[in-house]
Order: sequence, then structure tokens, then C-alpha cells
Amino acid sequence: MHRVEIKALGLSAKEREFCRRWAPVLRAIEPARGICILHADIDTPPPALNRQKRREMCRDVARDAKHKSPPCGPVSATVVVAHGTREQYVRRLAATISEHLSQLPSSDVGWMAFHWSNGAPLDLIAEAIVQADLPEHIAGVMLGGSAIILDGQMHHMLVAALRSSVGGDMVVHSKVEGFDPSPIIHGFESSAGVRPTILRVPGQRGPRELLARDGSEPLWPFNILPSPDPGDSDQMV
Repeated sequence: MHRVEIKALGLSAKEREFCRRWAPVLRAIEPARGICILHADIDTPPPALNRQKRREMCRDVARDAKHKSPPCGPVSATVVVAHGTREQYVRRLAATISEHLSQLPSSDVGWMAFHWSNGAPLDLIAEAIVQADLPEHIAGVMLGGSAIILDGQMHHMLVAALRSSVGGDMVVHSKVEGFDPSPIIHGFESSAGVRPTILRVPGQRGPRELLARDGSEPLWPFNILPSPDPGDSDQMV
């Protein structure tokens, strides 16, 4: 019998503050269509963008979207990608794993499971396993959660990282027959973990806000990734 200890790791206080500080900027940039992605260090305060600059950004995003056929349809979004969060996330995840190992008796094989809601790249699990130094009776770490990504659909997944999979592949389970997790895994692996997002849909008077990841909640019931947003981009605000 395998025992499973389930935990949740939400945004840190610093990450939530970053989201809250940037939310007004994201709401002020309203492209009619397309995805506007900004990049900023986690410690960088939002810039003061005047109306002309915001209009230029929206025009550029909408113009670029006309030449693409996004699966999600005529949606728009504004995202800011936080840089400098990777190491802190791995430390927090490893510390949480270590803190709760005592709740899994050594007499049985056990798993540490986390609700995957913050969109962190999955390869960070492997790094956290190394730092946590799992005892022999812990088989590995699992992430369970849902994601809305490029195709606009909700995907439910269970990702298992065996203690022996460090540097190797992870096992992905889904209830959907023939499900190919590659686009989702690649999207999150090539993106940063902390990215405040305002997602909009067409309304009678212009774009209407549908979803907001603005730091008001430390945990979300699902991940959202309207477009991969590489954390190593040099296009910093």
C-alpha cells in the first residue's frame, strides 16, 4: 500500500505583492486581440506607462494577432512575467517536502503530492527532490491539477516525478484517452512560474475581463497559460 501526503504551495508573500503591484498596469493595457507580454524582475516596480505608450502597445499586439490564428479565438490578455523566482520556489518546495516527511511512516512506501496551481515549470520538482534529500521510503513527488493552455480547453493531469527520475522524464497521467501532454508540458517548461495575467473576451463595449490572476488569492483552482512566456527573455521592463 502506498500512502500519499497532499499539500498545497501557493504564491509567496513576495510573489503576491508583485502580482498586486502590477495588476493596475495590466488592466490599463487592453489590446482588442492578442497577448501582450511584459517581462520584469520580481523586485522591479511597475513603470508609469502614459496613454500614448499603452495605445502603441495595444496596436502592436492587435496587429500581430491578425497574422495568427490562435486556437482560443478572439481573446486578449496582458501578462507580466516575473524573473528571479526560480531559486526561491525550489527552496520553498524542498522545505515544504522536508517539513512534512515525518507524516509519512517509514513502514510504507509514500508519496508527497501537491496541488499544481501556480504554473511553475515541472522540471523544478526534480530540483526540489534533490534538495529535500528524500528518504528511501518516499517514492517521489506528484503534482495534480488542471491547466488551460493554447487550445483554450481545460486539461486535468497528474504528474509523477519518481525519486529516480531526476534529470529524466516525468510520468503524466490523464483521463482523456489518447491525450498528448507534450504541448502543455512544453508550454509550462518554457515559461516562468509567476506571471500575473488578465484574460479578456469580446464584449458589447470592447474587451471584457474574464479572469484575473492579480495576487488576490495565493492559490487558484487551475493554471492558465494563454501563450508561453520564456523566463530567460531579455526584453525586460
